Amino acid sequence: MNKYNDHMNRKQIKTTFYISIMISILLLFVVGAGYNTIKLINNYKTESEWSFILSVLENNEDKANIQANLVKNDIIKDINTSYKDNKIQLKYDLDNMNTNNELSKIFDSNIRGKYINIDNDNNDIFVLSTWGQNNIDINGRIIYDKSFNCAIYGDTRSFDTELSMHYNYNIAYNSLKNIIDQNKEKPIVWEYLSSTNPNHKKIDYGTLSELKEVYIKEGIEGLKTYEVLNPVYINDKDDVLGTDVITNSGLHNQDNRQFVLVQGFSLYDALNSTSDMNKLIDIINKYTILGNVLEASVLFIIVLFFQILVSISKVQNMSSKLEELQANKDHE
Repeated sequence: MNKYNDHMNRKQIKTTFYISIMISILLLFVVGAGYNTIKLINNYKTESEWSFILSVLENNEDKANIQANLVKNDIIKDINTSYKDNKIQLKYDLDNMNTNNELSKIFDSNIRGKYINIDNDNNDIFVLSTWGQNNIDINGRIIYDKSFNCAIYGDTRSFDTELSMHYNYNIAYNSLKNIIDQNKEKPIVWEYLSSTNPNHKKIDYGTLSELKEVYIKEGIEGLKTYEVLNPVYINDKDDVLGTDVITNSGLHNQDNRQFVLVQGFSLYDALNSTSDMNKLIDIINKYTILGNVLEASVLFIIVLFFQILVSISKVQNMSSKLEELQANKDHE
């Protein structure tokens, strides 16, 4: 009798063991597949969000370019009307910018109040010139800027002073250099305002890959301090006085007085416009809901497998007891 019971117990243990192994393998497969799918959904979510942000960036670059070119055309028209062929006076006014000279008044009448999306310092126009010595290896200076947060420094200032004002020196330096060198690669970005996030990482160039990394780590708030710069050159190859930008020897002409209109805009402000932000929220919500449903499904399957395993064990125990009772009954 005991031999029979031992035999049956060993058989049941072996059967339960094999079933447990099969369920464990199946469970690992389901969990692994579920994990990979969740990871894939999260990647799709990030890529969809970033693709949308890029479309907003490109649309606003187009808006900035259109507005800056319209302003440029009006400025050229006013310069031609006011100065005619008086290049000496134009050169003097350009070198001695102040609120009283004619060139400053032309800038003011055409630029003041020109914003993109929101009326603030992150979305206005300023003007820089390629003429002016600095301690850094970039010639040039700011010759018109009505930003409130720069008012203490005046309308005109050297690039040395401009860079000292910025939270992120490196990206500002590289942006100014790209503008002066007429580097057409976009975006051109700088970071004047400081971030309130203690873990915010300063980036050096403002490339799309760097901005994407900031977004992935910090979300939309991480982009809040960046201003996209859209430069429009009064003339590409020479200045308003007719001096070539590049000398015959292929070097930057140190006596060139080319000036550049820079229409800035905040990507964060652009995204926070009602329609664009609603679209971004819809994308985030869609993938978040899908991810949550999948996570809940995987958890449900795990619980279900454990319940099946427990049920099998209980059935095996009941079967063993019934067989033992039957064997005792037969023995009697």
